[in-house]
Amino acid sequence: MSLIVASHDSLPYIEPAPSADELTAIANLIAAEVDKQHKTTLHPSLEGIYTEPRFSPLFQQELDRVSKREPFTGGIDPSRYEFYNLLTLYRHTCPRGSRTCRC
Repeated sequence: MSLIVASHDSLPYIEPAPSADELTAIANLIAAEVDKQHKTTLHPSLEGIYTEPRFSPLFQQELDRVSKREPFTGGIDPSRYEFYNLLTLYRHTCPRGSRTCRC
């Protein structure tokens, strides 16, 4: 049994999802409140903390491949580990025709 016994009477009902018009109005209200500068510059308290990520050449090469939407080539063939292939690979057929075979 849970040690926390709490009742949240402030939210007794589940509200329906907002309509498309309501979502647009919400987005417009948020956009009006947010300073345009915050989309391009960091918060002043992050100035000394944040640094641009530095990736190894191999990792950068993979990021470039993914951003270009090029298919993965080489490496391990992932189709060997798909669930469907495992089922077909290990499907057992009983020589006696039993469905509940324990051979």
